[in-house]
Amino acid sequence: MKKVLRTFKENKQFTLFFILGLVVIGIAIFAPQLSPYDPLNAVMTESLQEPSSAHPFGTDKLGRDLLSRVIFGTRTSLIMTLCLVAVIFVIGTFLGVIAGYFGGVVENKNVCEDVDDDLKAAVLEAVKKADEKMEKLRVADAITEIFNIFRRSNKYIDETTPWTLAKDEEKKDRLATVLYNLTEAITIGASLLSSFMPETSEKILAQLNTEKRTLEAMDQFGLYPNGNKVTEKPEILFARMDVKEVLEKVEAMKAEEAKPAGEEENAQEESVVDVEKKPEITYDDFAKLQFQIGQIVKCEEVPKSKKLLCSQVKIGSETRQIISGIKAWYKPDQMVGKKVMVVTNLKPAKLAGMLSEGMILCAEDDEGNLALMTPEKDIKPGSEVC
Repeated sequence: MKKVLRTFKENKQFTLFFILGLVVIGIAIFAPQLSPYDPLNAVMTESLQEPSSAHPFGTDKLGRDLLSRVIFGTRTSLIMTLCLVAVIFVIGTFLGVIAGYFGGVVENKNVCEDVDDDLKAAVLEAVKKADEKMEKLRVADAITEIFNIFRRSNKYIDETTPWTLAKDEEKKDRLATVLYNLTEAITIGASLLSSFMPETSEKILAQLNTEKRTLEAMDQFGLYPNGNKVTEKPEILFARMDVKEVLEKVEAMKAEEAKPAGEEENAQEESVVDVEKKPEITYDDFAKLQFQIGQIVKCEEVPKSKKLLCSQVKIGSETRQIISGIKAWYKPDQMVGKKVMVVTNLKPAKLAGMLSEGMILCAEDDEGNLALMTPEKDIKPGSEVC
């Protein structure tokens, strides 16, 4: 104990980092208790507020408290780190044993014990909980459930001790069953991880020589192809980056940012779209149209429609419902908070049985892709476009 205390006294830098580490871990563990607000609670009337006693870090464009989001972001980062440590250990142990004793072939011999049922139940329950958390946009909690799959797999390794089974020829079939169960658990865990770390998930599944499992297919355990062979050349999931390589990438980014504006304009001019001209109209015809800035406060998919979104758009002191055929380019959650140009004096019409009270303006390129027309600067909803 005295040696430990002496180390802290003599190495102040180490002591500082140790204390900071404890603070970060404490924030991550007690995030729900420390957070003054729900990090997902959007209050549009409080969007983009400056730091204050009520919101020490201010709010984002959806009115969410930034301090709460930072606290929960710390928790998410720590959980991801723990999850990756578990992933590396489980996969490393599994690939080593399967390559050493079965030539990389994964086969279920169905020599089962009670501990196998416990693993299967834990994995399937984690899938169910992760789905429930994501339905409520609880990202950190969903990642925790994915982490639980790899943590339970790690415990399963300790319970079954594959290295001990490998020494007994009579228990070879039991070892094969254990490794099959681990393969299936890792496959499910990696498939869930794809929403958060797609490249890592892809690498894991490639080493298992299998494809990503759909959520609908994760309600059962044991779909990994019996007799399948894992990769013969395992890939390092998180290779250390060379300092020189990192510096070269940084310099390349700086050079891109320092590129003269004229070069960017010339590049943009090279790619243009020519459209068929419509008949000319008079200024009086054009003046009949009224354009205003609206802010989307709510958006959802139109039931039974593949193209339409239903947006509630705040225009001045009123809120209008506008139906738009932009579902292929924007998700409802991407629409919320955006300020858009709206034609406000169109006669209301029904689309897919729902009333539309205006038109949200978009630009369309020669390939049919749509992009919302948004103001360059922040401007109040209801402002007239002239």
